[in-house]
Amino acid sequence: MLKNMVLVMLLATSLTGCSKSDGVQSIKDFFAKIMNSEKQENQPTSQSKFNREQLALLQDISGIWRSDASELVSILIQGEHIIFMIDNEPKEASIGEVDTVNGIVNLKMIEKYSNEDVIWTIRKSVINEKGDFTLKVITHEGESYDLSFVRNISETDKNRIMKIVNHFQESDEQIEEEVYQLEEVHADASADVMAAEAAEIEEIERSATEATEVAQAAAQAATAQEMVTRAQKIAINDKTEKLHLYDDVQSNNGMLSVTTNKGFSTWQVNNLSAAAANTLIGLSSGQCFNLVSKKGFNQTDGRDIQSVYQVAC
Repeated sequence: MLKNMVLVMLLATSLTGCSKSDGVQSIKDFFAKIMNSEKQENQPTSQSKFNREQLALLQDISGIWRSDASELVSILIQGEHIIFMIDNEPKEASIGEVDTVNGIVNLKMIEKYSNEDVIWTIRKSVINEKGDFTLKVITHEGESYDLSFVRNISETDKNRIMKIVNHFQESDEQIEEEVYQLEEVHADASADVMAAEAAEIEEIERSATEATEVAQAAAQAATAQEMVTRAQKIAINDKTEKLHLYDDVQSNNGMLSVTTNKGFSTWQVNNLSAAAANTLIGLSSGQCFNLVSKKGFNQTDGRDIQSVYQVAC
């Protein structure tokens, strides 16, 4: 069908205009100009690039036509622009070369999907001696469609076309607004996602920093504790406090009552023989001293003379 396979696919320019054609206006502005103007005569103007014969050919193809697919095709020309409306769907294109000898009008348009410039041809074919003619539309792909004349464009046709154009224009603007709103929503959503990701990254970095600080503090505490322990060990190993046992040592079942440089106190010997005592444990203080040197020990009365015990156990 002409509507689906020809004009809908390849005569489509945006309802807001065609950016690649030479000065193509919006369809709405185009129709407004037509509706507000008087019917033009087939006379070239100083601003027109067409001569008298070319303008006459352009006027010949203007009108209401019927395609061989039983579709109503409206062709409306204003200056160098041509409007197609297939049933109730308006399309816009620019007029290219006009060949009056062969009755050919080339149309410049944009392929809808590839956005490439293409050329279509409308050919006028005289069918009898009275000058009656038909039109043939030939696409850039070589497909052709026949159009038979129905009537000239009337004011009623113009009003009908204008209403349809306004409807399409409003629909297009609504679509653009919806697309804009969707883009705004998408942008806001993207911003929210980015903000959430940034906050998450910041939280991860903060947690990592805190974990690092905790680990460093634990390491410092462990180091400090190790240093304290080492200092304590050094202090113990280097301790030179000595216990000197003097006179009046009394032995009683493994107990020694000793007069020492620490004063008089009771000590327990590591075995029952006071004479063989190598370790003394203070019963009251809990201090432990190992035997370092022994000058003498009276086994008769248990007197320990100048024995020296040093802190170690």
